[in-house]
Amino acid sequence: MQLLNQNYNTDVKCISREDSQFMFALKNTGREDWPVNCKIVQSGGDELNILPINVGSVKPGITRYISVYFKAPESAGTYKSLFKVCYKPTNSEKEPEITIG
Repeated sequence: MQLLNQNYNTDVKCISREDSQFMFALKNTGREDWPVNCKIVQSGGDELNILPINVGSVKPGITRYISVYFKAPESAGTYKSLFKVCYKPTNSEKEPEITIG
């Protein structure tokens, strides 16, 4: 499983505390389906209080478009966040999340 494309608008301009959104385009370039419990999670950078977003199963060669909603910070400025696509093995809740890509 691989994550090839992360196409999203990196210049999201928004008003303080306004609800905003940006979009990810995720393509499975691997040979296996992504598991049904795949999700996008914020993994670093400026905290935007974004909850994990379900991606679901993605077949090889398919691109899935995911909108991410957030509330803009109070202070004007440039904010950057990092995201990853991951899943948790369904056979054990104690297993760590596995990152795709």
